[in-house]
Amino acid sequence: MSDRWSVLVRVLALVTGILAVVSVLEARSLRQLRGELQQLRTEREQAQHGEMNIWARQAGAEFVDAAKWLDQFYREPSEGFGRASGLCPNGSPDFEPVATWILGDYVRARTSGKTVLASKDATEAAIRRTDAYRKIHPDGR
Repeated sequence: MSDRWSVLVRVLALVTGILAVVSVLEARSLRQLRGELQQLRTEREQAQHGEMNIWARQAGAEFVDAAKWLDQFYREPSEGFGRASGLCPNGSPDFEPVATWILGDYVRARTSGKTVLASKDATEAAIRRTDAYRKIHPDGR
């Protein structure tokens, strides 16, 4: 009987040793993953900061030009939305398209390094994919 107990104690000691090694390895892995997560957070913050710097360096006149382009696109009946008043229906500015298309798509394209023309083209392509545009132009113009 004492032989059984001694074997059992040895097996339990071996299992305890293995579990201790696994615990140490898991703790190291967790520490490493925390470091990697912090590095990713830092890189994301730096990328956002860099994008904001690029955006802030853009000339104000460029955004005025982009807003005028968008207004003209909204006025244009054959290719745009055909709104006679453009971005100002009922005499008030419609800020949603400005926020969506200028501050969203256009600025994102510009900060990614695209030219003004390429950014306008990308924004127009995004507008053409919307349900609102397809409703006005069901033939896909």
